[in-house]
Amino acid sequence: MSGSKQYFPVLFLIVSLGVLLNFTQCTTQTELTNPQTMEEVQTIAQKLGLHCRSDRADGAVGFRLLVSEVPLSLERANLLRFGSREESDQGRTHWLGVVAVYQTWNFDSDLVVPWGKVFVYGDPPLIEKLTGQKIGQG
Repeated sequence: MSGSKQYFPVLFLIVSLGVLLNFTQCTTQTELTNPQTMEEVQTIAQKLGLHCRSDRADGAVGFRLLVSEVPLSLERANLLRFGSREESDQGRTHWLGVVAVYQTWNFDSDLVVPWGKVFVYGDPPLIEKLTGQKIGQG
């Protein structure tokens, strides 16, 4: 009986360390999953060993930020279009190892109308003429 009592403190210490390490890792992951700005996205990506770039020649991040496993050229960055799955010469999708992060789309809801599988944005009377949908009556 005294032998098992000797192992209890050691077992307790090991379990406690395991719980503490798990809690620490969970807390870190939670902090990383709720970015509020593109700068925060870049910081998270860099901590994960990923690469970031814009699709602009001057490198400024505008509407989107590209995050990739390997550095992207400006040319490749501009081949990546929202909703496209084009394949490269090697038969692989251009999006392999790349994601695009977009800023929040803050636009007036009365200026945006879903129409089929597209969205129309702009002048409400022209949207109504084009789509046949009455705007702002929802």
